[in-house]
Amino acid sequence: MKFSIHYWMDFCIYVYMIPVYEGDTVRTNMMIRNCLIHSIFIFYFNIYSFCDDANFPIHESLIPLASKMGIELLDTCPNKYDYIQLSMYFECQENLTFCGPASISTVLNSLHIPRPESSRHQGYKLFDQHNIFSLGDSPPKSIQDIRRNGMTLDELASHFECASVQVDCIFATESSENHFRRSLMKSTGSSSMFVVVNYLRSTIHQKGNGHISPIAAYHAESDSALLLDVSKYKYPPVWVKVPALYNAMSTIDGKTSRGYVIVFTPPIKD
Repeated sequence: MKFSIHYWMDFCIYVYMIPVYEGDTVRTNMMIRNCLIHSIFIFYFNIYSFCDDANFPIHESLIPLASKMGIELLDTCPNKYDYIQLSMYFECQENLTFCGPASISTVLNSLHIPRPESSRHQGYKLFDQHNIFSLGDSPPKSIQDIRRNGMTLDELASHFECASVQVDCIFATESSENHFRRSLMKSTGSSSMFVVVNYLRSTIHQKGNGHISPIAAYHAESDSALLLDVSKYKYPPVWVKVPALYNAMSTIDGKTSRGYVIVFTPPIKD
């Protein structure tokens, strides 16, 4: 897959470099062809740029986004606005414990709120996995602590709140699967709302422990959520059944269960 995609990218670049000296009709045809190539390229680049082969085998209960069925689910999914937003600003976690910071920066950039300067991007304004610790008066948890121990659900919510966005923190054992499903339907159809889940990997047949990642789409007919895994060096984005994901969020992490946060900027329009 990687071989063919790279050649497709080269082909697109080659077409755009061709000078057009012919008449108006030929020039118009070239413009139409270039626009079609550009549109197809952007769609598949968003999918395959973070959907190469995983380092771990993918369980049969999970559907990789880059598979034929995974693409069909996305294509027939009406609730995928978040996928478009998140794929534009998707960040891979820079170390094994930074799934929280990677998810936070990805979602905050997708909300199009005022951004701080990023020293990691030559001063351009963008949320990154480091400057999120400079938001608010003081971070709920230091960057050193997260490097050692990662982030819990309530800490995830507190870091989002430092960015002056609205946050609902829901512990799975204190809510319900149906409430989660309604949250997915609402958030993935909105331009100003995102869901980030905290779950136990082993419960959905993945290697690892607790993890945090945003949800990019919800397919109602199959009752599946598109999990945009921020540790793309381990797993690609996968479609997971909502009951299985909710079960993975209902596991205990310390004194409470895992769960999810709903991050949004008012007003919310149904």
